[in-house]
Formats: sequence, structure tokens, C-alpha cells
Amino acid sequence: SVYTTCRYKFSSKSAGSSASSRSQPVNWSVQKDKDKVVNTVDIEEISGDKVCMCRCWRSKQFPYCDGTHNQHNKDTGDNVGPLIVKKG
Repeated sequence: SVYTTCRYKFSSKSAGSSASSRSQPVNWSVQKDKDKVVNTVDIEEISGDKVCMCRCWRSKQFPYCDGTHNQHNKDTGDNVGPLIVKKG
């Protein structure tokens, strides 16, 4: 099995903001009714040779990547991409 738990925070620094700006959660909408988001993917259930897991928290198919990180990176200057899990 593959277990993925991600909890990221980043500083929201904009022009004129101080270094003591409050951190903002990166997860804006995925399973917000839960204390912690945990997903399990059984490697044997992966169709094909690989699966791409979301790490930007913006995917409409979370926990799977749908490419939304590309727009996120353009908008924010970030460089996040998926976690790619390959079958052996």
C-alpha cells in the first residue's frame, strides 16, 4: 500500500507585508470537515504502470493529480508537481 499524508503551510508574503505575516493553509477545500486528510491507495489497484498523486491540494480529483498545479504554479510562482508512484 502507498500512504500519503500532506500538510503544508506557506507564508503569504506580498508587497509591503512584514516578515511576521501569518502562515496560510495550503488546503483550501479538500475534506475540510476532517481533522486530517489521509488517503490510502493500494499499489495493486493501480491501473497501468503509474499513478500521479496531487501535492498542490487543488486537484478536483484529489488525492489524484489532474494537472491543476500547472495553473497554481503560474499564479503563485510555486514549483509544486505530483508525486508519481510507479509499479515495480
